[in-house]
Amino acid sequence: MNWDKLDELLTLEELTAEEISQISAQEAQLRIQNNINLLAQINNLLLEASNELGKWRIIVEKLKHTKNTVIEQNRALKEILKGEKF
Repeated sequence: MNWDKLDELLTLEELTAEEISQISAQEAQLRIQNNINLLAQINNLLLEASNELGKWRIIVEKLKHTKNTVIEQNRALKEILKGEKF
């Protein structure tokens, strides 16, 4: 999914109460069907985004672990250098 185009994909014409009261039954049925389709798209995107979020959480945890390991290793190596000063 190209998340940069999310706003273009999720277009909803928000109607006022007055506008809704003036809609014909046929137009109301059409709008309901469009809204049902939009809800299906949103549900699919929510699932995809949740999966992406889970993947990125794992990546972040791996990066944090590696960073901490490198920091600890550097601390230990610096201690060795302190002991070998001439």
